[in-house]
Amino acid sequence: MLSRVKVSFERVRAEDREAVERLLRFAPEVQLMGLQGLFERWLSEGLFIKAVDAYGSTVGVIHVRQAGDAVWLEGIAVSQDIRRKGIGRQLALYAMEASGGSVFRVMASARNVPSNALALALGFREVDRVYFSDGRRAAAAEMASELGLAEVSPSLEGVPGVMSGWAWVPSGLYRGKAYGGRGLLLLDTDPPFFARGDAEGYRRLSRERSSGAEELIVYELRRA
Repeated sequence: MLSRVKVSFERVRAEDREAVERLLRFAPEVQLMGLQGLFERWLSEGLFIKAVDAYGSTVGVIHVRQAGDAVWLEGIAVSQDIRRKGIGRQLALYAMEASGGSVFRVMASARNVPSNALALALGFREVDRVYFSDGRRAAAAEMASELGLAEVSPSLEGVPGVMSGWAWVPSGLYRGKAYGGRGLLLLDTDPPFFARGDAEGYRRLSRERSSGAEELIVYELRRA
């Protein structure tokens, strides 16, 4: 059995940027979001927590924030040389407790084996899968114009959830604009999200898998 590494937990501070970003570069989900501006945003909202070892080094990090009806866990990253030592589990449990929430969600790339294993080990269950594709950056309104879509009421019947601001929320909580037509339903999120159908060439999230898309698994845990 692999031994655990003893760590303490502290709030991330501005001076931790270099150490934290070094860890986040190896998180597939963060690579999709992009590091630019991420550290400052996470520092100013939610709980940004680091794991510190006995030598004072930052060896893990996690960010949690409220997203709709749940606490959203993101940016879980652990130093590569001490993975599988229980740090990710300790971080997640500490962050969940510190958040005071009772419903938690997290998303992991299908290729991120450690994060998927951690979610399942903590008792999370899969609730959805979505797909990210890179391409030309465009706002939803611009995409809608180019695709010949009109603004419509967002009828999301049969859609379990949507991605908004890189967090998954039940579709019933979506309050933004929607554009539809030609079998497509595009939501005004960042990046834009196709609740139905898909269109190649754009940077977007979709419920449909396309060639080269990154598969993302959404997990949920409810506590009594």
